[in-house]
Amino acid sequence: MPAFDPIAASIISAIGFGFADFMGGRAALRLGAPLTVALVQTVAAVFMIGVIVFGGYPMPGSRGTMLGLAAGIVDGIALILLYRGLAVGRIGVVAPLTGVCSIAVPALAEVLFLTSFGPLIVSGIVLAAVAVFLIAHGSADDDPAKPLGTSVLLGLAAGATFGVTTLFLGLLEPAEGNGGALMMRVGAIATVLAVVLVQWRSTKLDGRGFVIGTAGGLLDAVGSIGLVYSATTYLIGVASAINALYAGVTVLLGVALLGERLGRSQIVGLLLGAVAILLLAQSH
Repeated sequence: MPAFDPIAASIISAIGFGFADFMGGRAALRLGAPLTVALVQTVAAVFMIGVIVFGGYPMPGSRGTMLGLAAGIVDGIALILLYRGLAVGRIGVVAPLTGVCSIAVPALAEVLFLTSFGPLIVSGIVLAAVAVFLIAHGSADDDPAKPLGTSVLLGLAAGATFGVTTLFLGLLEPAEGNGGALMMRVGAIATVLAVVLVQWRSTKLDGRGFVIGTAGGLLDAVGSIGLVYSATTYLIGVASAINALYAGVTVLLGVALLGERLGRSQIVGLLLGAVAILLLAQSH
């Protein structure tokens, strides 16, 4: 892959995932979470095959293949949890809570096992975590049809599993990034198809849901390319911290398109997220 700024790649990743997850949540209302994840992952895999073939990128070796497949298995579970949460829960709670939890696993792993952080990096990661917490804590949406407890549980579970996914991806060699991302899709597809087959009788088919999910798959592929590149060429913790700010994008889409309301704490959280990006970029 040509030289590209990893901070910019992380920001692109956050935007791509933010739009993709919003679309995934909308599609899950029509198709159910497992089938939506299978659709998104299949579209993303086809896109990644095109990137690898036309870009001449190498496929990973045995180690990279195993890391990619492991990341995919965990990612498939995480996406089912997230899309379910975005479909039945409060977007302003599920999305940012997923973000803050997804920061914790790779950041802690990097601190403990890989490298030490400078003060700007530590400040940026902490500020990013505070930002997404405030976005979740300050939700002004009190819809009784979307229970807060369910939103919180699904957000926590999705975030923790996404953190493990990022950690696996960050262990790939930079040259294996795109190939590893493709293997991640393969692992995720296998995982969610197993769930779809088990739940086939209750699966819903909807044309509009397929269109929304397909668009989400393309954006999800863009997000994963940015995440893998930044995680393999820079620090896993920094990449995951910036990427976690996708939650702000998803929340803003919920406000603009679904009429969800932002509380004061959420507005502050979005502003802190922007400051966190500046700190992490300055540290780079």
